[in-house]
Amino acid sequence: YDKGWCTQLSESKCVEHVIMLCIILNTCCMASEHHGIQDWHKALLKKMNLAFTVIFTCECAIQICGQGLGKYLSAPSNAFDFFIVSTSLIETVPPLLFPPPPGAKEAKGGIFSVLRAFRLFRVFKLLKSMKGLNRCVSLFVSLSLSLSLPLSLSLSVFLSLSLSLS
Repeated sequence: YDKGWCTQLSESKCVEHVIMLCIILNTCCMASEHHGIQDWHKALLKKMNLAFTVIFTCECAIQICGQGLGKYLSAPSNAFDFFIVSTSLIETVPPLLFPPPPGAKEAKGGIFSVLRAFRLFRVFKLLKSMKGLNRCVSLFVSLSLSLSLPLSLSLSVFLSLSLSLS
């Protein structure tokens, strides 16, 4: 097979920006889950979770196709992405292949809930690509380690407001 198109796609800035947007949207969807969520909202989030799983799986497959498995997994961020995609597939695929009988209660919690929380760490991928935000977070972390908690919280509010206004 010709892996040139995979290499081009895996190195494309446009694809990188689309993936970053998907990471932000996925994080927002995960943050919108709450106790007492309405059924329509839960169903929507489930469909969006499936869509994001497909998107991130395709990204992973394109990266592996373009770089080769060894080179892809040699980068720690890619190895982590591979782990996240794999756990997402383990969580998502079995219920699609073996749906619960009608009227059966949906399983809650368990190991997959914990593994799903790892997806939130994809936000760090954003930090890698956004140099200005990376500097702000580095500054905040270094200051919070050396300053008191109230001052650190005030600084975080200030940084959040200044980033949202710019």
